[in-house]
Amino acid sequence: MYYPLGVNASESVRRNDVRMYSQLQDPHGVAMTWGIQAIVSLDVGDIDDAARYFHKSYKVFARPPFFTWHEGNDTDGSAGQGAPNLVTAAGGFLQSVWAGYGGIRFERDDALTIRSPRPLPNSTALRLRGVHYLGARLDIVAKPGEWTVALSSNNPTTAPKLELVLKGS
Repeated sequence: MYYPLGVNASESVRRNDVRMYSQLQDPHGVAMTWGIQAIVSLDVGDIDDAARYFHKSYKVFARPPFFTWHEGNDTDGSAGQGAPNLVTAAGGFLQSVWAGYGGIRFERDDALTIRSPRPLPNSTALRLRGVHYLGARLDIVAKPGEWTVALSSNNPTTAPKLELVLKGS
């Protein structure tokens, strides 16, 4: 409920909820849940748990030889394998990249929020190119301990002017 609906709760409640629900998640369940667990874990600062959930969100669900996404995680050809080419599984994974590690939130009509972007696990940088917001295109680059946001080189000349406001440290 905290992501994507933005239900207001304290950090401790969100942390306890994500830990509790990760223990209740069906080990043969669907892929999308793990991506959301990663996003909420990043929001509350549980970086190690987020990396574990992020890994779980794709490890057995994107399968060779073409790495198509599957609904379930059984690999024996049984019904537990779920639907093949499940685009919502890929969508959940992508959300964990741009909303989780990229920190991007479209919470209000008049503001784009970027929450402490960071590289993916075992990476040195995350680069999100051409993030569309109100007709403008932004490039966001996150490295350990630092990040930048800039207008993309292909930003339309008709794009509105944007104001960048930093809060906190």
